[in-house]
Amino acid sequence: MKVVKYFLLIFVSAQLFGQVKPDAVLAEVGPKKITVREFEKRFELTPQIRKKTQKTLKIQEEDLLYSIIAEKLWALAAEDAGYDTTKIMQETFKSIKKMYIRDALYKRAIKNKVKITAVERKKALKRMSRQLDLKFVFSPNQDEIKKIYFMLKGGKSFDEILAHRREAEMEKDFKEFTYGSASEDLEDILFNLKEGQYTQPIQLNGGWFIFKLYSNHPKKYANAKARKEDEIKALRILREREEAKLERKFFKKYFKNEKISTDGHVFWSISNALIKILIDEQKKNNIPEGKKIVLQADDYYKFVKFLGDTLNMEFIHFKKHPIKTDEFIRDFIFEGFYTNTLNPNVIRAKLNGRVKRFITFELLMRMGEKQGLEDLPEVKEAIEMWRDNYLATLLKSNYLNKIKVTEKEAEDYYKKHHNKVVPVKEVNIVEVLTDSLSVVEKVLNALQKGADLHDLAMKYTKRVWTKKHRGEFGFFPTSLYGEIGRRAAKMKVGEIAGPIKTKNGYSIFKLLAVRENKTPLSGDFKDVKDEIIRRLKGEKANKELIKLTVKFARRYGVKVNQKLLDGLKLKNYQMLVYRYFGFGGRMLAFPLTPNFSDWRYYWESTKGILP
Repeated sequence: MKVVKYFLLIFVSAQLFGQVKPDAVLAEVGPKKITVREFEKRFELTPQIRKKTQKTLKIQEEDLLYSIIAEKLWALAAEDAGYDTTKIMQETFKSIKKMYIRDALYKRAIKNKVKITAVERKKALKRMSRQLDLKFVFSPNQDEIKKIYFMLKGGKSFDEILAHRREAEMEKDFKEFTYGSASEDLEDILFNLKEGQYTQPIQLNGGWFIFKLYSNHPKKYANAKARKEDEIKALRILREREEAKLERKFFKKYFKNEKISTDGHVFWSISNALIKILIDEQKKNNIPEGKKIVLQADDYYKFVKFLGDTLNMEFIHFKKHPIKTDEFIRDFIFEGFYTNTLNPNVIRAKLNGRVKRFITFELLMRMGEKQGLEDLPEVKEAIEMWRDNYLATLLKSNYLNKIKVTEKEAEDYYKKHHNKVVPVKEVNIVEVLTDSLSVVEKVLNALQKGADLHDLAMKYTKRVWTKKHRGEFGFFPTSLYGEIGRRAAKMKVGEIAGPIKTKNGYSIFKLLAVRENKTPLSGDFKDVKDEIIRRLKGEKANKELIKLTVKFARRYGVKVNQKLLDGLKLKNYQMLVYRYFGFGGRMLAFPLTPNFSDWRYYWESTKGILP
């Protein structure tokens, strides 16, 4: 499973775009349009974990397209129901919107202004083609490094000094130093050394260094492709450095004298709540001391409990539109937070750093808003995509939460089926459940290399009770566990699904076995009531989602360009792609849309085959 940084990815399917324009409309969902560009990226740059055959590829394409169509339909219904104006939607989605506006500002103010001269390009390529073999002496003490330097100047051999200092932990051969291995300033010093020369004492993080160059020689490449990859890397490093210089100038120009104050009482309240929540997470999940403790998405409600009315207090005092505690907390959780220690001072220091980061990001976003960057076509398209995903998820969750099974319904079912066999499809899966996209990345990469999901579950899953069984659930009806159960019901034994976004995190699972439970429904009603209610609720949920999606399709209208869809030549790269945003921050490049395509068959049976 490849994981790539989207801001470095110049991805165009030449075969596809040679035949079809990226803006060509693949499907219309009411007033919303799904372009070839959006569909291609969402297919190829999110995991589609199945065996790679032409038949399954076309099935996957259709499954994803109709799942996206369903998402757009639910988003339209959510808009009509006023969900786009609700506080939860406004606050939850705000962080994503801010990121895209900041990113657009970065492109305008930094990225698009980078100019690389022919001389700089030549210098970067020349350095990338060379390799330096170095050794160094290190000391945390300036006086000691000066003594060593004077010894060298007095004729003492560098190797002789090293021989008497081998016990020093940091001192070792510094082999294979290449372009991009250090800061540009240090690189300039080292590449300008002649063989046998050493540097003056150089202060770096952690102390003082003296480097000696033993060899400066050409790199050996296995083939022309390896050389070309190095050249591309050199130009990327050069561009990143130029961007960094412009970014420093930008901040110095616009934000040097910016002073934003915060409420100390609110900060203390937030930090106290954060410490309590992290302690609770450690205890609940039996996390050993020194191991990573991750803030969960649902921990927002714990902040609500601990902070109470403080959530409505002003926390960050901008002259216009100050930030309330609630907005900061939502953004704080969205960005993610973890710690390897429960030391209150360390946690408060990390929180303080995050407050400063939030203020910087807010200033950048407001500058972007003043420049009208949210109205740029590419920004509007990206924001609309995520907005539809959030609205659809919000409305769907609301409907699912409303689905109830009364005791009378359960009792009627019991009377009808008591002592009779009612076949129930059951599955067994092994799963990794995690809140961390980094863990998702590691798991998918490991699976691509043939790792056993049982072993990965023992190492990574946060679902505590399954660890006792090496990540396995044991057989359960597919009506349970929401999207996990629904997806498992359609899979074949041995297939892997995910990552699926659930309310508890990202789930990656493998279907181990399927069976039909033909055990008669026996026993007293009170003993089986809860099981019947769960079963009926699962059945109701699936039917209700399909029924409502068909209803929305009739209300808003759906058109699919089937000829265009059939002609697409997409690849199943099994990529999980992050988008790295200008000025900082990252998230998945595209929404993880759950597979929900069955509704189309019910719609087609009454509507007719789509054009």
